[in-house]
Amino acid sequence: MNTIIIFTLALLVYAALIYWLMKRFKFKQHWLGSCQGNKMGVISPLTHFVKRSLDVFLLFFLLIAVSIPVVVSIMAVSQIEVPTWGIDIGIFSGFKFDFSEIAGIEVFGVRKPEFSGQAIVSIDTSNLYAWYLYVVVSEISAMLAIYVTVQFRSMVSSLQSNEPFTHENSHRIKRVGIVIIAWNLLNPILQYFGWGAVVEAITFSNKGIQLYPAFEINLLALLIGLMVLLLSGMLQEATKIKQEQELTI
Repeated sequence: MNTIIIFTLALLVYAALIYWLMKRFKFKQHWLGSCQGNKMGVISPLTHFVKRSLDVFLLFFLLIAVSIPVVVSIMAVSQIEVPTWGIDIGIFSGFKFDFSEIAGIEVFGVRKPEFSGQAIVSIDTSNLYAWYLYVVVSEISAMLAIYVTVQFRSMVSSLQSNEPFTHENSHRIKRVGIVIIAWNLLNPILQYFGWGAVVEAITFSNKGIQLYPAFEINLLALLIGLMVLLLSGMLQEATKIKQEQELTI
């Protein structure tokens, strides 16, 4: 009974938090679009398709962000009742397989029977720490996806109102670039220290199989983030030129 009461109160607090976030970041205004109340221009089929696609992505990411904490919390409560029950989650880990240390396995085609690398490993665990970390990482990812989608959606709305060259659009692109860079700098820290704690709790009776904490820096994503920031600066300059031409005319 106490578990049900605590879980119900937690759901109410979570619902209040979601409502506050939607009001704080003016989700309704972003959803209706910046072109509301303005004279609409000619909407091309491509622009309409992109707008509707972003609508689908936004609803999908919202569903993930809202449902993941609830679903995992229910699973956590169930796990308390049935300790042997778990769930598959993906964790980032380094791995090393030394088959020379494992009896009964022969390896052909390589000079040294040893394989190592880094990858997302799927594990079935009842470790609550792993669950909550999985929720935090998934929730952050979903929130960032929502934020980026909202920025792109607002830019498409400005295209529909024939106002593509605005300072606000350049700021939106800049925010997207900052989010891309910040997440790809934060994620390796979560991989090494967060998932590393989960990995270190996994042991094997044979030293030929090892899992160890690891991290991976996505250089391509960082480069894309820098290119997005450069694009923001170019759009800022184009906006200034457009405004100067309008004042001249």
